[in-house]
Amino acid sequence: MKVGLRYLGGAIPKEDIEDFRRLLTEHDIEFKTHDYEKRPQASFDEISGVISILLEASLVSSFIQAIGTNATWDAIKVIVKKVWLTTREKKYLKITSRGVEEKEVTISVRANLKTDDYFFKIDGLKDSDELDRAMDKILTHLEAQKSKSDKNKIFEVTFDGESKEWISKDFLKEIMEKQKVEKG
Repeated sequence: MKVGLRYLGGAIPKEDIEDFRRLLTEHDIEFKTHDYEKRPQASFDEISGVISILLEASLVSSFIQAIGTNATWDAIKVIVKKVWLTTREKKYLKITSRGVEEKEVTISVRANLKTDDYFFKIDGLKDSDELDRAMDKILTHLEAQKSKSDKNKIFEVTFDGESKEWISKDFLKEIMEKQKVEKG
């Protein structure tokens, strides 16, 4: 089982990455990293986040089959929180067709469930307490999705601070509807 971290070099200290590797190794989880600094990237960070913690499908399945206290999930929550705290309010430079833009670093937790991908947007959370509540609800949200028969869909998932629940939106459907409105 694997956890991945896709990030921009410099956003997360190397010693933190090594701490994450040690923590996950203690739980028999393979930790893969990909620093994509100074490499051209497809402009998909709108959903995936500039920094993305990737949870492999088999790992997600094992978590939702055993909802409850899980030391491995707790380790992942520690990593997400550390990344969130370290990168909060940091900026990066994004090259676009209009030039170079300064943007805020965004973070997501990407979970694969069957054939669907869920991108839990972490960067919009207001404080550490809300992050803790949101992280505690990810597995519950995925458990509720496992019986749905969606095929190869991508979901952007945002945390509603008022209801204290994750809300999934079909990302590609939202994009297509937005384009229809723009075209008139």
